[in-house]
Amino acid sequence: MQLGINFIFNYKFNAKYGLVFCATTIDWGDVQSEDYPGIFFTNSTHPAISIYSNAMMVIALQNLIEMSNGRDY
Repeated sequence: MQLGINFIFNYKFNAKYGLVFCATTIDWGDVQSEDYPGIFFTNSTHPAISIYSNAMMVIALQNLIEMSNGRDY
């Protein structure tokens, strides 16, 4: 779980806003309109900051804290 959160902070975090970003998507968030098949983050992707992605990050961080029980990783 820690490796997944590290990935998000290293590659999907907008430091200017302090929020996680994702692609601008359609079709329940799994397809982006910029290219075919529209499921990969590419140079043509338009990044977006979504409430859902950031809410899921907060939940993941809370779960990691509970799982770690105060241990330092």
